[in-house]
Amino acid sequence: MRRRWIPLAIGLLAAAVACGDDDGGAPATTTLETVPVTTFVWETAVERDGDGYVLRVEGVVGEAHALYTMQVEPLLPEGGGPDADVLAGLAGVAVNGYDDADGIETSSGPVDPEGETEVRVLGEERWYQNPWLLGEAAHAMGEASWVRVPSDEPVIADIVTAVLNERYDDSLRRLLAAVTAGEELVAPSPDEESSELDEILTPWVGLAGPAYPFGAEAVVSGDADRGEASWQHELDPARDGASGEMRGHVEWGATELARPPAPGPSIDVADLTAQFAG
Repeated sequence: MRRRWIPLAIGLLAAAVACGDDDGGAPATTTLETVPVTTFVWETAVERDGDGYVLRVEGVVGEAHALYTMQVEPLLPEGGGPDADVLAGLAGVAVNGYDDADGIETSSGPVDPEGETEVRVLGEERWYQNPWLLGEAAHAMGEASWVRVPSDEPVIADIVTAVLNERYDDSLRRLLAAVTAGEELVAPSPDEESSELDEILTPWVGLAGPAYPFGAEAVVSGDADRGEASWQHELDPARDGASGEMRGHVEWGATELARPPAPGPSIDVADLTAQFAG
């Protein structure tokens, strides 16, 4: 993996600062406090009989804030029936959204190869800017471009909007705490983090632990300031019902960057849920 997280993180934060309140007017210039952060790239992959995805998450995590993007590369099987690419399609649509003109064709629709979900965290509040919601749920979003989640409680249970449950910043903090303590890195149990409630997109897929009792052990190098961890679990057709693999790779490095501002027009997740229900 190319080590390019710091330039990317600086670009993300520069864009966040320039956009300011995102009120639709000219970009605002904001002077923000520079604080210690950890830049990271977290890549997971799932492949079952040729169907799967690679999820790349990259950005920065501070003590009480985070800013990162999520993007899926669908992995398509050769041949097969109409549902042979269910993992690739669902993950791709949930994170990247649709692109009717130039999308990657899946049974779930044409996945936008350039689409991505952006996540911004400030204290206990989180915001998600998700292409699927902006495109396919515009009636529910109204004038909002972000979904505000005011706590760490699990939100919408729908398979597509499950992306609003993802907490890669919390997962990175858990990983760094284990590295600092010299403890073995293990996948948490499903009830320890809301993101582990999802069958797809979880940071820990394939890693040994309560969530994956047959998973692989992680190989960790470096320390909490700079390092990497990786694991790779081969599927057993007799046990798992398919051939393929689940794997993860994380790289991180410490630096100092500006703390991002809160994003502009948003809808509270409770109001969004009510719109869906209505």
